[in-house]
Amino acid sequence: LGPAATQAISRVSAAAWECLSSALLGASNFATARGADAALDVLSMSLAYGRVALPNGDLAGVCRSLSAAFVGGGSPFAVDVLALLLREFGRDEDADVALAPAVSAIAAAGLQFGWDASSRSFRQDGEDHLAASWKLLERTLRHAPRLLKRVLVCTSDLWHVACRALADGPLALAMPALDVLGVWLEDDGSPGASHEHITAEAWNACILVLRRGPRRDLVQALPSFLEALRDCRETPEGLRDAFVRIFAGCASVRRLESLAQDVLEGNEFRITQGVNGLVHCASRKVIRDEQGMAKKKKK
Repeated sequence: LGPAATQAISRVSAAAWECLSSALLGASNFATARGADAALDVLSMSLAYGRVALPNGDLAGVCRSLSAAFVGGGSPFAVDVLALLLREFGRDEDADVALAPAVSAIAAAGLQFGWDASSRSFRQDGEDHLAASWKLLERTLRHAPRLLKRVLVCTSDLWHVACRALADGPLALAMPALDVLGVWLEDDGSPGASHEHITAEAWNACILVLRRGPRRDLVQALPSFLEALRDCRETPEGLRDAFVRIFAGCASVRRLESLAQDVLEGNEFRITQGVNGLVHCASRKVIRDEQGMAKKKKK
């Protein structure tokens, strides 16, 4: 780039960073949100030109500011900005010293915001931060997978919480939980990544979330995850019985065993059929129960 173009990119980017500052501090009014989205769009283009789009060209300083904003209880929007930095600089090993501490700090803080370790329960007011931190780990896997070995929060505790979120946590966390379990499937280098009990928990969580009626995006994502889970980790014994037990009353045992076989032994197409069939059986059970309750009230 010539000097004039470099100066123009630097000025536009500086204005975008200034606009983002209010959003990063947690301001939530409509004008701030719209301005932040527009600024993020600008940075998504200007960062393609490298560090000239950063304040003073300082990647480490920006990463420290983003992680501090998130850890200090500010907006989860910091994750969207850091995800852009991962996309543009994640291939450069020289950027690891700036990116890795920020990813690690946000992942750890998200877990603290959204999960109460003493009561083993989710904190409702921290759900957005927890979901955002899991999104960041998924983006790290996508753009800079080598950093995961330096993100110390990737332990069995994280995978356990993700399984809990998928199994019986807030439905808003189910899709982020599936995304972060995808990180676990891909990562064999961090502590707790290959524990057999996490594999069993992941299978159980997937069965339970199907039973409680997941959103459409999760239903669409589950088949590819289940196929990878089956192929990348040793399948625990007794899963067919687990399907029948958890979906008891939703359909005949023979029907449930057939759907379980599709999930456990089929290709992705058959797994999709099995998943859709199980969701259909569960939803029909809900309808029958509601109709039964309505009849009892009339009597």
